[in-house]
Amino acid sequence: MKTTAGIVLFLVLALLTGLPMEGQAAEDVSKVIAVRGKAVIEREKKETEARVNAGLLIVDKVSTREQSRAKLLFMDDSVLTLGEKSQVVIQEYVFRKDERGRSVFNLVEGVMRTVVGRTRFEVHTPTAVAAARGTIINFRAGEKSGKRFTQIQCVEGEVDVKSASDKILDNVMLTAGMEINVYENEQLGLPSVISVAQANIFNEATDMTQSEIRVPDPMQVGIALAGVAGGGGRDYHGGAELGTPGVPIASQQAPIQAGTPVTISVIVP
Repeated sequence: MKTTAGIVLFLVLALLTGLPMEGQAAEDVSKVIAVRGKAVIEREKKETEARVNAGLLIVDKVSTREQSRAKLLFMDDSVLTLGEKSQVVIQEYVFRKDERGRSVFNLVEGVMRTVVGRTRFEVHTPTAVAAARGTIINFRAGEKSGKRFTQIQCVEGEVDVKSASDKILDNVMLTAGMEINVYENEQLGLPSVISVAQANIFNEATDMTQSEIRVPDPMQVGIALAGVAGGGGRDYHGGAELGTPGVPIASQQAPIQAGTPVTISVIVP
């Protein structure tokens, strides 16, 4: 009984204090595959420069400075591209080979272009929540005329949009080519067609050249990149089909299996 009580106490203390536990060791869920200018990773209130090939953990925050960009590639093949002066937090990430999994990101501010991979995918902003799977979405979170707002563009697929306020229960389904602005504590309006000018603004805010992207060799990193491993030309720009710069084709043939998340249950009598 003393041994059991001691184990339970240790697990509870570990959960409360963040002590490492067997089966719960921190593993990278993403890699930085491109940086232009300056970007930083904030982890446990400490900042480090975001360099290409740097690994990201759950609850890490990635921030870009003025005239900067950062592109992140996740285990399920999702890709996030941050424009200048943007901040995103990896809020939740669960990925298993045989299940859909779930990924939740918090865009604190700024511009972000997302290519959705194989998980149930959500982006939270101060004013909106957007859920999608298998699509391309653009986000801008900021202020307009003194009001916080989020602009959401559905480039491909469908996106379910709702307010971040629990008091506003309606939602809007965006289809390809549609966009909406969601203002803080206001009812959702009607979506509109994405104009050429608005599309160009997002493209310019998140543009990165193919030569800037360095996809990690899947044989050397503990991350499952299905599009890379298969040599299938995964679209890391969210535009035209591209190859995988910096990775020899021969090294793209053997997929790496994703690590299986471990759930630890504590039962206190």
